[in-house]
Amino acid sequence: MQRLCEDYNLVISTVDGKPLNPRNFARTFQRLIEKAEVKKISLLCLPHTNATLLMKQGINPKIVSERLGNANVGITA
Repeated sequence: MQRLCEDYNLVISTVDGKPLNPRNFARTFQRLIEKAEVKKISLLCLPHTNATLLMKQGINPKIVSERLGNANVGITA
């Protein structure tokens, strides 16, 4: 049986497992923001927002830094 999805090791993909078109993803993201009725932010702000929220919850800065892929905690702080 042929697989329907390709394995590109992606976090998100199209329904058939292929990479998303960045413009399509950005449009979908903006529609979801509008539907959720939350403050509009850009995709580029997501990692910073995530880091801020984690640190406000008291998550260890080292863990936040690792999650963001930063070289060291100083960059995160």
